[in-house]
Amino acid sequence: MSSGAGAAVERGIGNGWLERRPGPRERRWFLLHSLIRGLFWLIPFLLVALLWVFWFEVQFRDAVPLSVLMIGLVMLGLQIVWGLVYPRNWLVSIGPNEVMVEHGIVRLTRVFLAYDRVQQIDKVSTPMMTNLDLTELVLHSAAGGVRIYALDPADAELIADRVRQQQLPMPGVP
Repeated sequence: MSSGAGAAVERGIGNGWLERRPGPRERRWFLLHSLIRGLFWLIPFLLVALLWVFWFEVQFRDAVPLSVLMIGLVMLGLQIVWGLVYPRNWLVSIGPNEVMVEHGIVRLTRVFLAYDRVQQIDKVSTPMMTNLDLTELVLHSAAGGVRIYALDPADAELIADRVRQQQLPMPGVP
């Protein structure tokens, strides 16, 4: 969720809340991520089709290898559609005391996580995310947690700083 001008939609929703929707960089990451996932789905189906051709000595145009390959291509297509549609339903709202992540295609899920409930913060950055200057933030709590994909590093730092500010001091630790 880019914080740069024109890169992502951002507007305050009152009382110190910042709303972030995916900008062009984030949408590109979702699309590339879905393409890679689709190729990982396609490869086993392609291998099964090739093994069928060589094992049973049939033409590749035979019904079984062709249908297996078609199933793999359908899976690739579904992953690409996911990469195009999912960012439209992705929203991160950064509040003064909690973060809210809303996502989903068929079923919309809204997760609120209070900063004082966070036990661990993980920042993950794959090579593809680093190339797009994005990071992934994982906030762990006792009740689960939330994973925020394709987040601008400045927004990740803002959330991490707010979590650190809300943490209660441990007894006996200065």
